[in-house]
Amino acid sequence: MIKRNFLIWFLALGLLFPLSSNATGQQIDWLPVSNCMSIASNLNSLLQNPSVVETSAVPFDETTVIDDWAVQDYSSSYFVDYNWKERLITLVMWPKDPKGSTVDFKYSKKIWKIKLPVGFDNIRTRVYDNKYLVIFAEHFDYNRRTETIGIFYEISDWKISPYYYFTHTWKIIKIHEQDGKLYVITNAPLDKSTAQSFIKKDGNLPSIFPVFSEWIKFWYEPQEKISVCRDYRYLQMPSNQIPSFWSVIVLNMNNLKISKDILYLLWTVSEFEFTEKSMYTAVPWDWNTTIVQKFWLDPKINLQKSVQLDVPVVWGWIYAKDMRLAYVVKRNSWKINQYILLPFDSSFAPWAEKPLYTSEEDFTNVEFHSDSVILKNKEKLVKVWELSNWGITTHAWVEFPLKWHKYFMFWSSPFSIIDLSTDNSEIGFSLVAIDKTQWKTALLSKAKYSWKWELIGQPSWNLKTRTMLLPLKMSWDIQFEWIRALQLSNKWAISEVMARSYWDTTMVEKLIQLQDFSYAITNKLVDVFLPNNTISKKVFSR
Repeated sequence: MIKRNFLIWFLALGLLFPLSSNATGQQIDWLPVSNCMSIASNLNSLLQNPSVVETSAVPFDETTVIDDWAVQDYSSSYFVDYNWKERLITLVMWPKDPKGSTVDFKYSKKIWKIKLPVGFDNIRTRVYDNKYLVIFAEHFDYNRRTETIGIFYEISDWKISPYYYFTHTWKIIKIHEQDGKLYVITNAPLDKSTAQSFIKKDGNLPSIFPVFSEWIKFWYEPQEKISVCRDYRYLQMPSNQIPSFWSVIVLNMNNLKISKDILYLLWTVSEFEFTEKSMYTAVPWDWNTTIVQKFWLDPKINLQKSVQLDVPVVWGWIYAKDMRLAYVVKRNSWKINQYILLPFDSSFAPWAEKPLYTSEEDFTNVEFHSDSVILKNKEKLVKVWELSNWGITTHAWVEFPLKWHKYFMFWSSPFSIIDLSTDNSEIGFSLVAIDKTQWKTALLSKAKYSWKWELIGQPSWNLKTRTMLLPLKMSWDIQFEWIRALQLSNKWAISEVMARSYWDTTMVEKLIQLQDFSYAITNKLVDVFLPNNTISKKVFSR
């Protein structure tokens, strides 16, 4: 009751390594969960393996959440600033005419402030469709378990009011927005001691299962749902890893108060990816085996098919198009790694695998850019092209060292990299493009200054305006920082179009370019401005 009252009070505010036959996709069936004893029995069998390992909680990947939950509607009317030091959330109106798309800084103003309680961590915010201010936070419940809180404020007439919220045991891993729905994925590890206690009590250990509570109206009693064993779905358990608990909570943003669709899973560490109509997971299984699963999203999450591959998947992106997808998998022989494109047909069966690249190096990440597959590790990038009709039309590739290139940016088409360097009083740009099967580096030009500059953060690039914002400081002076806006002409000449300085030990924390304007967040202020106009600006204190 204390916890409930606290929240109510707060919210009132052909290959070199041929694939074996199993790689064609052996279908895997789910095991039914009739009661808690069935989970306890399988966990007991698993713990008989003396080499069984625990899977630690999947770390929260902030960059993934930011990528999946980035602002796509650049004409959105509002912006959210979270000052972590003061635990203060501020709703700011963008410099946009509410009835049009004209940029006018007189419209920009602070709308509302919300002070978060002590103990709220990993804050994620978003304005959804100019209708809701959405806040996700984590804190410990009274059993010292991580609990996720979802808070929704309704925005109307430049005011906000509490509308709906929920709490759910476990840690947020990913938030995905699609077709008017939010998919909130949470995770909790299961260690040996907890599993043994669960077995000893014949499955009667409710503290390991989450509690989902939702407040339809803040002055009503909450509706609570305790997850029980029969709500879980799981595959045959792996032989060497203790699985962890997962949940996928589906929030209908058009009607937050309807009954929630929640999918509970008991797996090893997984990867979740979404396409237009489906959700896919890739589950590492016994080191060299991967279980790939496809779920329909509408009208509710429902498993369509599970297949087993006898090769590990390279983590990163999946290639999805026309309701089909492809993974990059890796086969090892001695010290040689073979990287393979493994597409799936319309019935979700692997077919027509294609070789990509062979190397002694271990690539840990994969990306797809337009017509190319990109393999990366910390020291090297490899581009394989051309990706067409679910195959590689040519097996040529190029390599690019990353070890000494801290700042670079991708262009999807044509595939290029802008390499940025600072040398004494010069800031230089190089265009790294592909000429047949070789990297071709061309020095574009350099911006020369009277002082020596040092980069203090990641540059921000706007392809539409060909403008790059650079957070800089003078190497000999720590009293202030700068943002310099450099524009590249069609002939790749550099000209400076704006410079902004922040004095008195102000530090730049974030630098973003949107389609029509830009903003910088420092430890003291929010600065909204046009990157090619020193006069058009609006500055807010944090």
